[in-house]
Amino acid sequence: MQRFILRQNIHLYEAKLSTVPTEGERTILEAMLAASREELVFLEQLWRLLWPELDARPSFVSQIEDILDRAVAAHGADFGSCQIWNDVDGSLALFAQCNFDRQYATKFAHIRDGDGTSCEAAIKGLKAVCIEDLEHDNDYPNLHGWARDRDIRSITSIPIMSPAGKGIGVYSLHYRNPHALSSVECLLISAYRPQFAAVFEGILGR
Repeated sequence: MQRFILRQNIHLYEAKLSTVPTEGERTILEAMLAASREELVFLEQLWRLLWPELDARPSFVSQIEDILDRAVAAHGADFGSCQIWNDVDGSLALFAQCNFDRQYATKFAHIRDGDGTSCEAAIKGLKAVCIEDLEHDNDYPNLHGWARDRDIRSITSIPIMSPAGKGIGVYSLHYRNPHALSSVECLLISAYRPQFAAVFEGILGR
């Protein structure tokens, strides 16, 4: 949604500029347009800063964003994120997100060993990690303050694995209310995880 809103704002500002506004209006619109474009580039291409050597064509990025958006909707989640595993420095780099803002993208751009997040635990254990209610969680204290600030109560992180069983990424679903994985959602994970994996395999050249 955040990406969608920014794109809509850009189209709106461009349309208004084409109507030849007054000089004062033009200055304001140009500033708003530049800010929206800069924010969109940051949200969509942060991975270029985190892992500049990674060769990800625009089509790959669009595919991951589309899969993530569909997974968030199918699970009834409020937010989503997807990270790719960087073998070079042993970290998870944020590749796509759904409904988060720049502050989130900055804070969780790079997940390293010892950061104490559910996505770190998922890539290490190669199994889904579900925090049903962060208000009653004792295992991930590093997430509590951040989640409370964004009214997030539950997070599920799912490892993305290659056909050989190697962890190549993680996607996470975030909920505003306490949430436990149902049997139906486990089937959804089985459907979406290989879709993420197929694109990441193409990006990583495997």
